[in-house]
Amino acid sequence: MKNLLLTLVILITFHFTSYSQRIKTARTLQAAFETSAQQNKPLMLIIHHAVVKGNLVKNYNQPSLVYTNIRSEDLTERLNNNYINYTTHSADSNLKTISSEIEVKSFPVYLFFRPNKNLYFRSYGYIKDKPTYMKMLDEVDQAYKKESIADLEQVYLSDQTNNNLIRKLIDQRKSLGYTNNSKYIDSYATNLNVRDFNDYQTVLYILEASPYSNGKAIKLAYLNKAIIDSIFKYEPISKRLDLNGRIIRNTMNEAIRTKDLGMAQSAANFSRYSWNKDYEKASRAYATEMLRFYSETKDTSNYFKLATPYYDRQYMIIKPDSLKKLIAYSSSNSSNINKDSISNILKNHSLSYSNDLAFVAMKFDHSGTKNTSYINKAIAWCNRAIEVNAFGSYYNTLAQLQYKIGSYTDAIKNEQIAIRLIKKDRLNTRYFESQLKKMIDRTL
Repeated sequence: MKNLLLTLVILITFHFTSYSQRIKTARTLQAAFETSAQQNKPLMLIIHHAVVKGNLVKNYNQPSLVYTNIRSEDLTERLNNNYINYTTHSADSNLKTISSEIEVKSFPVYLFFRPNKNLYFRSYGYIKDKPTYMKMLDEVDQAYKKESIADLEQVYLSDQTNNNLIRKLIDQRKSLGYTNNSKYIDSYATNLNVRDFNDYQTVLYILEASPYSNGKAIKLAYLNKAIIDSIFKYEPISKRLDLNGRIIRNTMNEAIRTKDLGMAQSAANFSRYSWNKDYEKASRAYATEMLRFYSETKDTSNYFKLATPYYDRQYMIIKPDSLKKLIAYSSSNSSNINKDSISNILKNHSLSYSNDLAFVAMKFDHSGTKNTSYINKAIAWCNRAIEVNAFGSYYNTLAQLQYKIGSYTDAIKNEQIAIRLIKKDRLNTRYFESQLKKMIDRTL
């Protein structure tokens, strides 16, 4: 009896000790930001890499904030007392706003936000011991005491002619991963003299600030075409790609936010001109950007009109047998094959091809269109994606499309295949099983 009581005491003590060491995390990202503002505490957001297969996230459970083996009472207490905590995966759709503003190049990433949602510290990499975690938090606390982006923006608003202060603001934003500095670089460039644009480093700095493709700064920077040509000829290829990509991405993000067609066309043209005389890639670059604009502004009419010929021309022209042979050559790293020989579609990986087709088919499905011509086109794309990579999510999209045109038997069969494949990947099939039941009951 004494032994039983002792065991119970130990178990109860262990339960309360373990419970007391739990790190408090917010239920959602929105709740985390709201609580941060209410309690005037910074938010620690940890984003882990999402494992995706066939457009489905495999590691969908919320990841751990701290590795179990380095948890301790003092670390837990510090996190609970000083921060609002939240952890998620890179595929979380709620990260869209953050992703559009802050560049993240690897995972896991630790992002620390002030109660006003301004980022003030970030760090990368797995932390597998307690001293390293504590050291990071010490650095975070020091960064919190420094001048914030909001403070520098207030100074900028009071004096938009002081380029030293503007540069300080831009540099701090860039160091934290904020890539859209168009407003500030426009002011900075406007304050310069014409002769300043004859300086290579000045022009490079303007491009590095990621101005809008139709903004004042980029127009002034392009006054000296010789320097622009030198930058895009002699800077490292990775840097040139980053410069172009950020300018296009920031401009298109703003065009989507404001639903500005002219701005979207400016971003798409900038992307097209990046390919110079490679007309095939230039045409594809322009179409890709405009498809994104139409999709995200929910302009389904123009999206369908552009997507249909684009995916037929760029993807469906390749026969499956030829495609598989080319993929095999690419995966074997053969030196005898030109890696751009698949019409720049595959990007040396079959997943990019099948995912692209399955994704646009899913977009057509989610649009709610009842146009059988568009639905049949999406079915053809989905079937091609399955020929290359037979993923459960692709079969699910195919089944949804087939149900829309009344092919109920085929839809049910393919939804059953989807469930079987998704189960094989050890993913939750509850949603897909509910879809199957609705198909059987004709209530989808």
